[in-house]
Amino acid sequence: MSTLKMLGRVIDAERLKMRRTLALVLTLIIPLALILLEFAMTAQTGINSIPSDVDSWLWISQSVMVFWSLFMLPLFITLQTALLGNLEYRHNTWKKLFSLPAPRWMVILAKQLMALALIALSCLVMAGLTVLMGFTLNAMDAGYGLGGPPPWLTLLKYSGLVFLASWLIVAINLWVALNWSSFVASTSFGIVATISGVMIINSEKFGKFYPWAIAGLVGNQLYEGVIIWSQVLVGLIGGVLFFIISNWQLSRKQIY
Repeated sequence: MSTLKMLGRVIDAERLKMRRTLALVLTLIIPLALILLEFAMTAQTGINSIPSDVDSWLWISQSVMVFWSLFMLPLFITLQTALLGNLEYRHNTWKKLFSLPAPRWMVILAKQLMALALIALSCLVMAGLTVLMGFTLNAMDAGYGLGGPPPWLTLLKYSGLVFLASWLIVAINLWVALNWSSFVASTSFGIVATISGVMIINSEKFGKFYPWAIAGLVGNQLYEGVIIWSQVLVGLIGGVLFFIISNWQLSRKQIY
């Protein structure tokens, strides 16, 4: 069997296992929770929540994107990676997995790709729900200024950039979740790191290098239309390198 065909089967097996968990449901629930919160705050404040001299769609989109990229997305990554790791520890199936014909690195790679796929899907869902929120607000009151066409391209572009910038967070959190069997330990690590990111993001010295602040820095530029490529590349390249190193370490780890 070719390597690609075997990898495809391993990924398909991961997909089937995910169907028995909350992983796919969470890709909708977490973005929806953010949108409902943003909707409630905007509706409560009324049309005065959006300055009259700005593009309303971009203003709403940036408001959602900042909260998503800095806080909700890292927490979502924490939960999803913890679920991926705990799935094998809970059922004590690592030995069975590593006894299959597929090499160990391929088993770990399948989990890494599955984690990225779930995060990518959540970013797309968030962009779609942002537009739905804008339409709903405009139907309630045209004074919000959301009657024009939504900035689909801008939303999709920044959702994609935030996703790429979050690869390092995904890689680190997944490594923690696969290395240690405790679901509480892996989620606690991610929560503490996320809260630290909220505090560190404004630091000129550390913010641009701290993984849990990088995606937030990228998302914060949606309204201005500026792309901080250095931050995107730090998250993306750092994530790829960490995926490679952690895959090497995990595939050589003693049987779990």
